[in-house]
Amino acid sequence: MRKLHYPARDGYKLKALYFAAECEGMPLIVDIHGGGFATGDAEGDEKLCERLQEETGFCTVSLDYRLAPKWKFPTAINDCCDLLQGMLADDSLTFDREKIFVIGHSAGANLAVALARKYGKIRLAVLNYPWLEVAVNKRKFLPASIPGHVLDLFCRKYCSEPAQKESTFVNPLRMSREEAG
Repeated sequence: MRKLHYPARDGYKLKALYFAAECEGMPLIVDIHGGGFATGDAEGDEKLCERLQEETGFCTVSLDYRLAPKWKFPTAINDCCDLLQGMLADDSLTFDREKIFVIGHSAGANLAVALARKYGKIRLAVLNYPWLEVAVNKRKFLPASIPGHVLDLFCRKYCSEPAQKESTFVNPLRMSREEAG
């Protein structure tokens, strides 16, 4: 495992955990952690990325992004995009730049959709228990899920302005066909 550091567009130092494949030119799996945009970090998915790398033989990376409430929408999206751009420009990384897959968990699945939209060359997105309509919490409470009042709290932390809650980057389920590509 190698720690990568790249600058965000505002100069903030971003971090990712990179697991190289044994062979050069293998695809890249980009992992984005969940946590309601307000908790979690790249280290939380370290074991998952190690296992993905071992079982697929692909390179894997776990992205860190700045968390709400200190960092509001769209900081997390921008951080994920800036990290991927940094990796694409880094000649020391030997993954296939044409074969990139992204996996996101809960809020990370929301960010995975945003990353796929902004970087149009993502081959596949795996959305693990995705949170795709953040501003309107219509999920029914299931015993194993996060209660609605907790999701509402995460939304308030992430989106401080009413207009932000209307963005299709916050609510990918509202995308038009043109936006979805």
